[in-house]
Amino acid sequence: MVTGVLIGVAVTADQRRSSVCPGVSPDETGVIYLTVAGMPRFDRVAATALAVVVAIVLMLFATGCSHDAPAQREGLPKDFPSSQVPLIDGHVISGDGTNDEWNVVVQAPANAGNPIDKAVRALTDAGYREDGRDSVGGQTVVRLSASKDGKTYWVSVGITSQAAAGGTSVFYHVST
Repeated sequence: MVTGVLIGVAVTADQRRSSVCPGVSPDETGVIYLTVAGMPRFDRVAATALAVVVAIVLMLFATGCSHDAPAQREGLPKDFPSSQVPLIDGHVISGDGTNDEWNVVVQAPANAGNPIDKAVRALTDAGYREDGRDSVGGQTVVRLSASKDGKTYWVSVGITSQAAAGGTSVFYHVST
């Protein structure tokens, strides 16, 4: 109610001023302000609204990430079974394949120790069983298998000192 009275007073005052100034229409005499004492200023309202929006977005990201599956590593094929086939830490140099056979090359960090042992340990810790191992002339291949989610995964992990990226490149061949 008070707002309507104050606005009405402002309009009446502007109309009186226009009658005092001949040739000036009421629209040209002044501006009608719609603010009332106690009404929050627009910049405070805008800042509060922006803070609420930012808080909601941050909460959505925080809750959305807590229950999602881990993100696929960059460089891996989209359908690579990351949750069933653990890879060593490092940069994925290449990755390709289909829905039942994949080839991946991972560049292990130079200070990671023996990358083939780490790759085999990661797989055996995940339930894989070593089926065979061959080493010839600086090249090593280890064959492993495991049943996961109703499928049998066969993984061959290899390393060679002659690889283009050096002796820390670990080669994975995965099939189901």
